[in-house]
Amino acid sequence: MRACCYYSHAKLFLSSCCRRNTTKKHHSRTTLKSIDITHARVLLLHNRNTTTTTAFGSFPGTTRPIQNYYCPAIKNDIIIKKKKIKKRKFATTATSDNKALFSVGGFRRPPFTDPPKTMKENAEIVLTQKEDEVFSLLLDVVNNEKKSAAAKGETDDGGKATTKMAGLTLRVAGGWVRDKLLGLESNDIDVALDKCLGAEFAAKVNEYLTSKGEEISGVGVIQSNPEQSKHLETATMKVRDVWLDFVNLRSESYADESRIPTMSFGTPLEDAMRRDLTINALYYNLNEKKVEDFTGKGIEDLKIGLCRTPLEAKRTFVDDPLRVLRAVRFASRYAFTLAEDIGVAVEDEQVREGLRTKVSRERVGKEVAGMLRGPNPHLAVEWVTKMKMGGIVMDCEETFSMEMQEFGVKAVAVGMRVAMALKMFEGVTEGADGSEETDRKERFYLALWLLGLRESKAFTKKKKEVPLSEVVVMESLKLRNKDAESVVRTHSNIDGTRDVIFDNLKTFTRTEAGLKIRSIGKDYDIVFIVAAVEDALKQQNSGDIDEGAVAESVAEKCKEAFARVRDEFELVDRKDSVGNPWELKPILDGKEVMKAVGMEKPGPLLKQWIEKIVEWQFEFPGMDKAQCEAKLKDSSRK
Repeated sequence: MRACCYYSHAKLFLSSCCRRNTTKKHHSRTTLKSIDITHARVLLLHNRNTTTTTAFGSFPGTTRPIQNYYCPAIKNDIIIKKKKIKKRKFATTATSDNKALFSVGGFRRPPFTDPPKTMKENAEIVLTQKEDEVFSLLLDVVNNEKKSAAAKGETDDGGKATTKMAGLTLRVAGGWVRDKLLGLESNDIDVALDKCLGAEFAAKVNEYLTSKGEEISGVGVIQSNPEQSKHLETATMKVRDVWLDFVNLRSESYADESRIPTMSFGTPLEDAMRRDLTINALYYNLNEKKVEDFTGKGIEDLKIGLCRTPLEAKRTFVDDPLRVLRAVRFASRYAFTLAEDIGVAVEDEQVREGLRTKVSRERVGKEVAGMLRGPNPHLAVEWVTKMKMGGIVMDCEETFSMEMQEFGVKAVAVGMRVAMALKMFEGVTEGADGSEETDRKERFYLALWLLGLRESKAFTKKKKEVPLSEVVVMESLKLRNKDAESVVRTHSNIDGTRDVIFDNLKTFTRTEAGLKIRSIGKDYDIVFIVAAVEDALKQQNSGDIDEGAVAESVAEKCKEAFARVRDEFELVDRKDSVGNPWELKPILDGKEVMKAVGMEKPGPLLKQWIEKIVEWQFEFPGMDKAQCEAKLKDSSRK
């Protein structure tokens, strides 16, 4: 893997900023009850872009006015001189009691985001048949422990079982409850335990299944890692084809001068208050079949579309800085508003340094992938940029200037409009990890977000020059090799696509288009769109732009290009159809080419002849081997 050869403190350089400077349901209803590279530290070799102040408008993507809610309180190793970036405060909506919401707008774009996915007034938890079956089995495990304890005489004076396993209350916590109340299906089932560890209960589940003659599952245990802000040990297992995570309710305390908490069993309230957002701090009590809102705010926030922290935001983010990105991901997924103190907290250097050094890059990359796979990647990218977190997220603060980041915001917003117009990624959801289209969507928006870095370079350990975007994707975000390859391939083909396709939209030949598409591959449509978006944005004046008009223009250009490509290559009923250009193979192999041109041993010239054969195949569709050999012989004599 190329990633293995990067310096841990690689020296990177900026070659230029940007070209041109620029299931049928089983109804079990319940009622709601609300109860209270470091590798990317960059050595700047050229003049750095300074940032310009942008007016922050209202929350993008909604037509409802910003409302006001009150949330009570419950290095760099090798930097040379750099220009100071003017510190910019987050704009808020003024109110009479000075309790405003954090508001991030940008470029005053016309809203095109779907309305917030808020909770309906009389929403209920509706279990599927499989969920009801699995939850009933878990309760059977607890009841079996009670009977076992009674048979052994492990009871108090009132005849109540005294073992911790027999007295368990089981609660499904977090995302599953949130999504169910929003009318969405969810496979993210986390079972919170009040008196034992997850691995202990998982063992009891397998013990019970064995006694019933049922198939058991292996149990995976993910250890806690406080140094990386991973505080809970989690046991994972499959029960009747449903994946479950078991984790204990927690409480934590900090010793003097220590940022690592001491973990202990906690009450449901203590556990809820230590979660990232109120909407993720809801519980479904399996024993009593009811929803519990221990923060007293989760249900309300689902109804009004608000993301806020149970505790004061800075305290929540210092505990686990990744929660900043989680807040952005959930707010963009549901088009919710971010609470004011979140905007204040992200400016705190303790929070920012924590995100730099305390959180593993794998966890950062997972959040970024979730943002881009979600329904509103444009909101996520804009918020990360307005928070001035883009450089921290990509781990290249000295290169990824605010100008580059803001260009990425516009590119993602325009690109999303174009994708919608072309009906791309329809039905693609964040959780569809195995979907090819979900992968394509992630790479598409990542390429747009990182457009400003497409001409920036880095050095490997062996002094080899590579695209900085490759380092960002593989090392800063720890995404897959093929994700990095896709982004680099997209960026490296932008200029050629513009020159061959868009500068000659009416006149490009089948050979020209075929060779270009063959060099790109199956995802040529993504490259076409990204190239057209970049070109259109660079033709705009700096500052506010009409993203709708730009996207409409780009979409029309891309439609025309795709139509011409489809006519030339994809009509298989035509006798002269070439088929998909990226699947085209030379009609002659190396040995046959060498024989035709009289070569005794392979060399660079052989490659040139094979490339010429491919060119002929585009130019003369239907050409057979004999015809190709004749052309080779004729051409080799000249």
